[in-house]
Parts: sequence; structure tokens; C-alpha cells
Amino acid sequence: MTSDAFRGLFDRLAPFVLERQLIFEKENAGQPWQADVEAGTLVIAERTMRIEVLATYSSQSGTLLWSWARAARFGEGWPSSATRSASRVRELGRGVPELEEGMPVLSPEDADDVILVALGLLGGIGVAGGVPLSYRGDHDHGSVYLYVDAPELVSAVDMPALRVVSLFPQLIAMGVPLSSPREAFVAYCVAHAMKVTDAERTVRASDRTGSSVTARFDEHGRLEAIDSDLRKG
Repeated sequence: MTSDAFRGLFDRLAPFVLERQLIFEKENAGQPWQADVEAGTLVIAERTMRIEVLATYSSQSGTLLWSWARAARFGEGWPSSATRSASRVRELGRGVPELEEGMPVLSPEDADDVILVALGLLGGIGVAGGVPLSYRGDHDHGSVYLYVDAPELVSAVDMPALRVVSLFPQLIAMGVPLSSPREAFVAYCVAHAMKVTDAERTVRASDRTGSSVTARFDEHGRLEAIDSDLRKG
């Protein structure tokens, strides 16, 4: 179970990060990988990318260990060059236990969600220059979460309204644990620099092409319907 403070951040940040992350994961699913933390590189198939270590997850203890906390916990740490982004997450996440504590107890699903929020907080501050991507390398005893520097893998969105109307319902259908889908929808549209008009149970957002998307929510903030008016140019 995650904290209230964390869930608010998750609603605000997760949809935009997931938009990019789902594409990245689909492209690399099943590919062989090898990470060299000392060199700061990740090789997937024949592509080499620069990385830092965000955290590791132990399936035995059910804990997420932030890379900056490894030395204090086990007497052996990662190189300082590999922990800069994780340390920044700690600073940006003050007051949020999942981001501030060195080794929070989390389910595997919650650990994935915590990493999404970490990427969203880092934004343009971390190694990836405003392109939040991570790679989860699974092994017999858990996973390692790497912060990936690969801005060339994230293309610009020409028509944000089209992306929003296609992806946001997909996130709902996937069971992404949004505590307030309405607030998440507004934040997602704002992240795409869309103009948002919020009126009781209806939220309308328009992009620079003149296209728009309209979402309707019930009294509990749950998505009821979503429509779009898409234009070329």
C-alpha cells in the first residue's frame, strides 16, 4: 500500500511517463541485455545507451533499495556517477516515504509505480535530459531499475489530442492505479501543452493543431466517456 502523498504524484506524473515507457518497453521486449554500471552503459541487442542506477528490487524481501542507500545498507555502494539521479529523486521526493526512505517495503507492482514517479520528477534534471525512460532488468532474485539516456528514442507528438484520446482509455483498461482519473487526465493534457477547460464533470483540452479531446467523468472522478475532434495540420 502506497502513501497518500505518493498517490497524488502518481496521478500527476504517471500517464505522461507511461506514454513513452510503454513504447520503449515494447520495442525492447525479449531482447538480450547487459549493463555495465562502472562504464555507465546498457546494451540491448546491438544498441548502446548511457545509464544510471535508480534502484534494485528484491523479490525475497519485497523491498526497493535506492542506489544511493546501497552503501549504508550493505557497506558496498555503486559509483557516485551511477547514483546522481536517484539522489535527486530523494531531494525532489521529500515528504513522500516511497521516495525518501532508502529501502521501502513494496509489492513488485508498487515498485514499478514508484519508478514511474521518479522518472516524472526527474524530468529535465536527470541524465536523460528531459526524456524520462527506464529499463527494468529482471534476474532470479528481483530486478534492477536503470535510468536510460536515449532521447533519440522519444519522438515529438505532432497531434497531442490524438495521443491523449488513444492512450488515456488504454491506461484505464490496463488497470493503472489512478486514484483520481480526472486529475490525472488534466495533468496529462497539461504535460502536452494543451489548453484545458475544466467544467464540473467535463474536461475539454485542445492542442496547437486545433484538435480537441473531451472527457466526461462521474461524481467520483471516474472516466465515463471520451470523445475527440481531430483536425489535420
